[in-house]
Amino acid sequence: MSVECIDTNARPSGFALSWRVWLRAVDMERLLNAPRLWLERARARRELTELDTFILQDAGLSPVEVEREAAKPFWRG
Repeated sequence: MSVECIDTNARPSGFALSWRVWLRAVDMERLLNAPRLWLERARARRELTELDTFILQDAGLSPVEVEREAAKPFWRG
């Protein structure tokens, strides 16, 4: 009678391993929501630049702060 030993620490090799690691590393919800968030940021920054100076002052923002925020790329928070 022979006993077969199964290595429970065995890992898949090559593509299968990298795919599993990638799936664990990527937060799928965040990935799927990124385009919506980017559009929202771009819209909000564009609208911020259209506000009057009086409204900006009322919100506690200076024109310099608005310019700095509007200059950010859409992917940067």
